[in-house]
This record gives sequence, structure tokens and C-alpha cells, in this order.
Amino acid sequence: MEFKERLDLATDNKYRFLRVQDVFVNKADKSMTVAFSAPYSFCDTSLTDSVKDEILCAVKQIFISEGVDFDIKIEYKKVYYNEEVIARVILQYLSRNYNAFCSQIPAGSIKVSIEGDNIAAEIRLPDYMYTAFISNSIAQSVKEYIDSTYCTDIKVKLIDLGDIGGRITFKPAVQMRIVKGYYHSVDKASALLGDTITSKATYIAKAPTKGTDICIAGTVSALTTKTSKKGYFYHTFMLDDTTGKVECIKFTRSKKRGVLGALGDGAQVIVMGDYPEEDGFGSSKLVVNRLSICEIDYDAIDMSEPIAVKEYRPVASVPYDDNYDNLMQMSAFNSPAIIGHTFVSLDFETTGLNPATCDIIEIGLARMVDGKVTEYFDTFVDPKKHIPEDSSRVHGIYDSDVRDAPYIESVLPDVLKFIGDAPIIAHNGLGYDYIILDRICMQCGIAPPKGKRIDTLVMADTLRVEGRHNLSALCQHFGISLVNAHRAYADCIATAKLYAALEEYSSSHNNG
Repeated sequence: MEFKERLDLATDNKYRFLRVQDVFVNKADKSMTVAFSAPYSFCDTSLTDSVKDEILCAVKQIFISEGVDFDIKIEYKKVYYNEEVIARVILQYLSRNYNAFCSQIPAGSIKVSIEGDNIAAEIRLPDYMYTAFISNSIAQSVKEYIDSTYCTDIKVKLIDLGDIGGRITFKPAVQMRIVKGYYHSVDKASALLGDTITSKATYIAKAPTKGTDICIAGTVSALTTKTSKKGYFYHTFMLDDTTGKVECIKFTRSKKRGVLGALGDGAQVIVMGDYPEEDGFGSSKLVVNRLSICEIDYDAIDMSEPIAVKEYRPVASVPYDDNYDNLMQMSAFNSPAIIGHTFVSLDFETTGLNPATCDIIEIGLARMVDGKVTEYFDTFVDPKKHIPEDSSRVHGIYDSDVRDAPYIESVLPDVLKFIGDAPIIAHNGLGYDYIILDRICMQCGIAPPKGKRIDTLVMADTLRVEGRHNLSALCQHFGISLVNAHRAYADCIATAKLYAALEEYSSSHNNG
């Protein structure tokens, strides 16, 4: 019988959630320390002195029965978790051990609920994956892993969503580019052939010279009526809109004149037609299918080139290997304010110091999960104007750095997508970054993020941390690495770590 089974038997199975983490033996003084992990709810509310004595007594009896006569000590390590933590750990476990299955699990498929000490997880799967999970006992494997890791008894339920595989579609990201439309201003269109044309008529100089459903407008000239070898009438005419000319032809199935009866030279019309693909008669002419009499505002024609618009390429986030490089931050990983939560830190570099008027030239975002920075987002932004030398001397960003960068209105949707609904962290955010964020969102007609806003400067002031409270000084105080200060990508990563350090400082300060 294993040690844990013997402990459960000795304690009437009251502490089945305890997990043995390690055993430390010191032969020199004949002492032994048993390290248990246990849920934080048990440690905070139920781990009384009498309970500790009961567990210690049971552990001593087990070792004595094995002939081990050492001085026994017991340590308890709290384990924090919530719904988000359990769901994320399940997904990570599946990714690590059953990658072939996990890569096909639809987003949001894992739902976790916690009521008291009871944890339940639902994994929703298409029928072909449901079968694979059953045949490979994956649900039981997940249960055993979570039970062992979080000292709890989780119920894992698989739900068959049925045969939805054929209905799952993956839409590629669409990259849009703003262009100028060269269209006529047309009024009072009235059908002469077919239905009245309501499509926009492209300037002839900008219209396609091949293809179908070409819509153009202009003034008719050189209208002629001819007869084919089989005796059918057809019409040809020139269409001129002052930007260019097109030869048009209208075939008929009639051996009578007057198919275009009301049409004559000088008439203003809008037409729809096709360019035939085959060579031969009419291949260079637009074959008209529909025609409407109209009025064209030639004075409104604008052939000027559009203002240059940058082709925006979405900015991708970059994975970040934290490597636990901040010793002060490591202790914050067990804080309930950090564990189970996701935060996004934010930092702007700008053209000036006034948040009401300055323009953004660099955006830095960092995502922190369970107290560890996992990825960051960084991009220069073209402010459409000269960056003052005084500003460049601070952050080292010059006009040449942002010349090929996107405009703020292009990159802002990607910024807001990265942030999502997560709480936002910024140093002096209430006095600077958040003001800029709200102003830019308003100017672009986009709703600002709804998540909670945290200011690490305000936190440091409230907690009365020793020393100065600028970002560099606080990072030095808490042993946080900050290289390339006053660059958005570096400042936002440091700010995320500073928040974790301040939460730990707050916990120890309030308890001390």
C-alpha cells in the first residue's frame, strides 16, 4: 500500500485532497520534512492546529511502522485555482500529450465550473473527436492530471456535438486597402433596354477592358444600324465620357428597325455589357445588354490620383520567454490576485508630453498570464508629422523610424483585439496613457476597451513604496530588469512585472 493510501486510511479519508510534493531527509540530525500541497480554501479556513496535529500523528505512525524513527515535520503549500486556470491547464495538458487531437478542438470548447470544493469540466467535441477521446481514455487522463496537480477531485464530462465537421469553415483574414472610386454622378436614369441600371458607372478611362458586367456612362455618337448576313439588325455607337471612348454594339434578334428607337447621337446613357473572350467580330467592342437614358454631371468628374494610403499589414504578437527572471515576481505567482488572471500592460511613446494633443509613435502591449509575461505586441506608428527633436532625445525614435509604419487608424483595431476584455495596466496610465487611448478611440470612431484599468504609479503611491516612483526607479527597487527604458515594448513588459511585484508587496505589507 502506498504512503498516500495509508494516510487516507489512517485519517478516515478526510484529507484525500492532500498531495505529497516532496520529502526532505536530514540524516545528520535524524529529521524529516514532508511537504504537502493542498487547496488554498482548506489552508485558509480548515487547517487548524488540531487538524495539523492529526495529520502529523498519522504521518509519524506510518514512518514508525516502517522502522523510521526520525523527527517529523510537515509543510503545507497552498494551491490556487479558478475556472480560467483549470480550463487553461486542461488545454495545455491536451496540447502537450495529445497534440493531434488538441489542434482540432474548436475554440471555447472547455467549460469549467467550481462550486465550493466541487469542480466540473465539460469538453465539447465533434463526434469524430468524441470517439477518439473515448477510445483513448483521455477524459480519465485529464482527471488524474488535474487531481494530482490541484489537490482536488474533478469530474470531466465529454459532450458529443454531433457531426459538425462539415459545417466548420475557416475564413482567412481579409486585408483591406482604401482606394479611390472613379465613378460618374448619374441622375434620372430611365430604362430603354432591360431594367433601369442602378449600378455605379466607372469612368471609361478607369474601366476594365475585358470581363463581364462592365458599367460605364457617356454621350452617344456615330450611332448606326446595320444588318447581319442573316438579316438581323444590330446597332453600333461610340460612347464618350470626356475621360475616354468605347465602341459599343447591341445585337438583336429582330429583322425590324428601331430596336433603339429613342436613342440618337448626343444622348447621355449608362450601359451594362460584356467583352467577349473569343476573337472575331465585336471582340474589341462592349456588347451591351442593358441601357438606360440618364443625365451625367460631367463637371463632377475628378481624375486626380488618390492620396497615398499605406497598405496595412496586421501586426502580429511575439511570444515572450519570461524565464522567471525576476525573483521578486516569482513569489507573486501564488497570489490569488495574480493566479488565474490575465492582464495586458500598455505603453505609448509619443510626440510630446500633453496627452490631449500628442500623437502616438510607438505602441507596446504585453500579456501576462498567471504572473508570467507570455507575449508582447509592438509597432511604430506614423504620426503624419515631424517628431520634435526634444521627444526623439528621450525615446530615440526619429522620423526615419516611423516612415514605413502604419497610421494609428489602421493599427488601432489590432491593438484593441490584443487587449480584449482583459484588465489593462499602465504606469501613470490615469494621467497619460489612458487619456491618449480614449482620445484616439474617439477620433477613430471605435469604442475603447471595457476592461478594468490599473495604474502602477497610483499603486506605488498608495503602498508608500520607498524611493522615487517613476518606472525605472520602481523596477530597480523590485529587481525588475528594464533595458531600453522609454521604448514602448520594454516599458510595457517591465510594467506588467511591476504590477505582479506590487501585488506581492501589498500582500506582505498588509499581513506584516
